[in-house]
Amino acid sequence: MKRLFGILILIVGSLVTSLALASDLIVSRAILEDVSSALTIADVAGRVTIPAGSTLSMNSTSSVHWICLRVRAPATGGKLVLFIRPTYLNELRLYQAGSGNPLTWKTRVTGNPYPYANRGRPNISLGFVVKVAAPEATFYLRLKTRSPA
Repeated sequence: MKRLFGILILIVGSLVTSLALASDLIVSRAILEDVSSALTIADVAGRVTIPAGSTLSMNSTSSVHWICLRVRAPATGGKLVLFIRPTYLNELRLYQAGSGNPLTWKTRVTGNPYPYANRGRPNISLGFVVKVAAPEATFYLRLKTRSPA
C-alpha cells in the first residue's frame, strides 16, 4: 500500500512539475474580440489587445476571438506543442509572426470538423507543433466556435 501511495505521489508530482515548466514558456497572452468576424491578421497585428490569463471562457457567440501569444524558446531548443482545450472548438487558425507583411505569415488550421489525418497533431487533442527561435516568438490564434466554450 505504501508503495502504491509513493508511486501515486511521484506521478502527480511529475505532472504538476511538467505543467509548471510548460506554462513558464508563455511570456504573455492577450485577447481581442472580433464581433464582425471580418478582421484580418494584418488588422489584428496592428491593434492593442487586452491582457488575458491562461483560461478564456466565452458564451455561444458569432464573434471571433483572437489570442496573441508571446512564447519563450525552450531551454533545450527545438520544437514545442501549443495544446488548445477544449477539443470541440470548430476552427483554430494559427498565424506565426514573421518579419514581413502579416498577410504572408505562415498559417495553419485545425478544429473539430477537420479529420484527424489532416491536423497538425493527428490525435484527439487540438494543437500545433511550433519552433520558437530564441529568445521568443509571437503567435496569433483565431478562435471560432458555434457552441459555448
